[in-house]
Amino acid sequence: MNRALSLLLALLLVVGCGVESEYEAATVMPAPAPASPASDMNYVYALKSENSAGQAASETPPVADNRKIIYTASLAVVVEDFSGVEQSINELVKKYGGFVASANVSLNQGSERSGTWVLRVPVATFEDFLNASGNLGVPERREQNGQDVTEEYVDLEARIRSKKQLEERILELLADNKGEIKDVIEVERELSRVRTEIEQMEGRLRYLADRTELTTVTLMVREEKEYQPPQAPGLGSQIAATWNNSTTGIWSLGKGIVLVAVAALPWLLLVGVVVGPVWAWRKRSE
Repeated sequence: MNRALSLLLALLLVVGCGVESEYEAATVMPAPAPASPASDMNYVYALKSENSAGQAASETPPVADNRKIIYTASLAVVVEDFSGVEQSINELVKKYGGFVASANVSLNQGSERSGTWVLRVPVATFEDFLNASGNLGVPERREQNGQDVTEEYVDLEARIRSKKQLEERILELLADNKGEIKDVIEVERELSRVRTEIEQMEGRLRYLADRTELTTVTLMVREEKEYQPPQAPGLGSQIAATWNNSTTGIWSLGKGIVLVAVAALPWLLLVGVVVGPVWAWRKRSE
């Protein structure tokens, strides 16, 4: 039983050193002789060194083609007639191998209709889908973003491998444990903690895999009759805009002066009522 507890403590000490050692250059420690007096501790360290060396030899830096990137995009399109837009979007998404994650469509009669779709599209057809979506109407705005999560992805994979190795060693220790109930419970508690960490990391890894395999496109379509896209202003337009700005400024200044005068008039009347009699009395007294 003492040997089992010492082996468990040795395992916990190895984990406490941090999973970051997965990325360091590992130097293989020579395996200790079977007759060594500190066989338990040396056995654990030897296993750790062998595993680290094997992983360091098998892992290679990710190349550009294997990078994990989360792509997102948003596209705003204006159409003159909203009828049939929803069907066109569904057909377009299926054509490029994606699906509609959510849709919010406003079909109020008597007003300009609009809708917002969140679409998931494979990375391989991402650019083609964006270009085709712009043909639904007149593109008004387009944004694209990419977030590189390669480092986090590789780190999670290495940490999961390390935790699973620890899980296997705890299971071996639990199978060989013939001691008291409290010691068995302590080992099972540690096993539960390790498994919880593995599940959390695997969940995060699945999320990153989903986001890097399928892009997220937010498509906003609104209806506007006789829509005219904005154009670069010419000289005539600039002159007209300058004239309008100048006349608007003069009008605003005149309006402000009038408002100030109107606001001051009641105060001037009040001052005249109070000061006028005093001033007239002093004039008569002189």
